[in-house]
Amino acid sequence: ALLLTTACIQQQRSSNMDEKENVPQEEVLEAVEVFRKTMLVPTFEKFNDLTFPNLSYGHSSGFVEDRETFMSSMLTGKFKFTELTFSDQAIDLQGSTAVVRHTWYGHTADEGKEPGTVRLYVVLIWHKENGVNINDVWNKRGEV
Repeated sequence: ALLLTTACIQQQRSSNMDEKENVPQEEVLEAVEVFRKTMLVPTFEKFNDLTFPNLSYGHSSGFVEDRETFMSSMLTGKFKFTELTFSDQAIDLQGSTAVVRHTWYGHTADEGKEPGTVRLYVVLIWHKENGVNINDVWNKRGEV
């Protein structure tokens, strides 16, 4: 599965990396779109499949959540997006890792807060694990 990991990563290059471990850009684009849709309609199963156990999710306020807290915040409505678009997207592929940069624009309805609007410049780090194509994971679960 192509999984979201942390916002900070040390790029490592391996001279013995097998060509089969390279991630096609289309697969990254699809994974990012599945993530965007899951941010709008969160489910435990999709977030669990998309994220590494050591996820570090940093908010623009400087607040950082681990995987469990991030998933709980999204599933309970503590943080909620009613609209979300990604634009100006750039992808840097390094073997089985992809660095995705984009502008994140959305409308929010966070628990206990007035509706709001966010415009952020975001970096996502994706890593392909165990050679599983992201399409195989999501075709089993259905579309958002």
